[in-house]
Amino acid sequence: MANTKSSSLREVIIDRCLSGEGGMSVKQIWNEVNRVLVSHHERPIHSRVTILQDINNISYRWNAEICENRVGKVIFYRYKDPQFSIFKAPLKADDIQKLNQTIDLLKHFIGMPQFEWVEELNARVQAATYSDVGSLPIVTFAHNPEYAQSLRHFAPLFNCIKTKTAIELTYQKFHSEEPRTYVVHPYHLKEFVGRWYLIASVDHHPDSLTCFAFDRIVDFKRSDIKYRENTRFDIDEYFNSMVGLSIYTDTEPRDIELWVNEQEYPYLMTNPIHHSQKYLRDQDGGKVIGLHLYINYELEMRVLSYGEGVRVLAPQDFVERIKSRVDSLVKLYNTDFSLP
Repeated sequence: MANTKSSSLREVIIDRCLSGEGGMSVKQIWNEVNRVLVSHHERPIHSRVTILQDINNISYRWNAEICENRVGKVIFYRYKDPQFSIFKAPLKADDIQKLNQTIDLLKHFIGMPQFEWVEELNARVQAATYSDVGSLPIVTFAHNPEYAQSLRHFAPLFNCIKTKTAIELTYQKFHSEEPRTYVVHPYHLKEFVGRWYLIASVDHHPDSLTCFAFDRIVDFKRSDIKYRENTRFDIDEYFNSMVGLSIYTDTEPRDIELWVNEQEYPYLMTNPIHHSQKYLRDQDGGKVIGLHLYINYELEMRVLSYGEGVRVLAPQDFVERIKSRVDSLVKLYNTDFSLP
């Protein structure tokens, strides 16, 4: 699996390698990345594919023009503009939104020791925001009062993780009439599509992970139950092998093949479903791409979002799951609905 823990540091190193006139080969960049990672006590990269993915990510995320110069059998990579750096690029609207969301989260730490700097940072970000983008609207969690209220859980949950404290968590699912209380061992806080989740082990399911959405947490308190350490899961690696956060017990990442028509293929290449995505072959007037990840609800929804532009070829049980959803959709549209 790709090492996501050092991805930000890798971008800094690769950005430096791509600057200037000469350019560097993948092997040279790979060696430089690992040299710096080891010096920072980070795990080295074991695959050149990770370096190529990082270069592609820099090109896509920062709209960076990267030249490929072939000398014999070796390809050298560099920015088209030798003076370019991702750290000189102006902030995009999405970057600004994420900065403001981060500030909203940090505000929940105000009053805690060593977090006095949050207000000053907020003022500086707001000043930079307005000077860079003029009248661009600022989108923050505060525009969703219910969700902003749920973020009050962030600091105390973070503290429970840090102090390795079990909790009694009262939680109400969307379709449940009454909330339920669980003994929970908190491990990690994770964001997905603008929503924050607690990743934890539930006392009566010790061999699996469970996600609790912040906005469905009614309340929680410290428990006298002894905290159970997480010795089974590398959480970063685990979620790196899936789209979304839906966890299915006793499953493993699968090799998946998707057929993509010519119209959708360019979009899927610039906005991959998952970092493991790769081209496999041409087939039946389209392209076949491969993925290696868990099959879950979010992946099903992503595949279905492309309509007739994408078809699952393998594995067969995933084919049947998508086919069942399509059959249900056809049945729904063949049912008469009375118009208002």
